[in-house]
Amino acid sequence: MRIFIAYCAALLLSAGCSAVVLGHDGMVNITGTIQDNTCEVAPDSESMAVDMGTVAREQFSEVGDTSPAKPFSIMLKNCGPAASEATVTFSGTSDPQNNTLYALESGEDAASGLALAIFGSNGAIIPPDSASSGFQLSPGQTSVTMNFSAKYESVTQPVSAGKANTVVSFVVKYN
Repeated sequence: MRIFIAYCAALLLSAGCSAVVLGHDGMVNITGTIQDNTCEVAPDSESMAVDMGTVAREQFSEVGDTSPAKPFSIMLKNCGPAASEATVTFSGTSDPQNNTLYALESGEDAASGLALAIFGSNGAIIPPDSASSGFQLSPGQTSVTMNFSAKYESVTQPVSAGKANTVVSFVVKYN
């Protein structure tokens, strides 16, 4: 019986050795580049409030009527040597009537029939989750101002009076 166990142990060891003999070696080359920062969002642009003011409900007599534009800016600072162009993508809830606009918050005291439009400095609308046109950056620029504007737009009739608020976030992407 001992000879049989010794024979089985030798057989198992030789089977394990043959698996090692069949192994292969390989190599993975990993490359990359670490570059200087592009730009930083200025502290007063990280969380800002755009006051749209008070707008008369009667100004929105037809679908597509808009309020006057309210300008706002996002400031960048400390652009590194890799900076060449920046775009801004705004994110928020799309309006169900017009998905190129941002829905206003709903609630008991909220206005209805309106949505918010955001425009780039070139006057083109920037729909939710779409990038703005590019803002040219120069390496080492100390500050950059990216200008935008916002307008209320009527999407249904009648428009009712109330609070017309929305929350929109943004991401700056560099090319």
